[in-house]
Amino acid sequence: MDATFPLYMASVAFEDITSSLKMFACFDLQAWQELHISKVSNSLTIIINKIAATPLLVNGPNKKPM
Repeated sequence: MDATFPLYMASVAFEDITSSLKMFACFDLQAWQELHISKVSNSLTIIINKIAATPLLVNGPNKKPM
C-alpha cells in the first residue's frame, strides 16, 4: 500500500464531513444525521483501519517495515 493512502482517505473523509456540514445549513438536524452520520463514521473507520494496517517504517522509506 502506498504510504500516502491514509492521507488520501483522510482527505476523502474531510470532504464528506464538509459536505455534510454544508447540508446541515439546508436541513434540520434529524435529516442531517440520518443522511450523513453513518457515511462519515464509515469513512473514519476505513481510515483508522488503513492506518492501523500500514507498516511502520524504520529509519525512512528505504528501510524494511517493522
